[in-house]
Amino acid sequence: MEPPSVGPGCGRKGSRPVILFRLGAIGITGMERANVRPYLKITQVEVTSLCDVDRDELAMRAKELLEMIGSAPTLYGD
Repeated sequence: MEPPSVGPGCGRKGSRPVILFRLGAIGITGMERANVRPYLKITQVEVTSLCDVDRDELAMRAKELLEMIGSAPTLYGD
């Protein structure tokens, strides 16, 4: 039995499934920052939101993401 296909090309014979994972990170200093970086190397992962109580840190991480992947996530603060 084949796994379900999601995304463009679904249902076409011979097409590969395309699955996009959207990632949101809460508390982006310290270890969480280190945990998000490996996901950026996976083409099927999109970082869509960041949340932190430190607005300066939040702005800095958003700027880094914009430079690395070309898009800025939605930001949430306290």
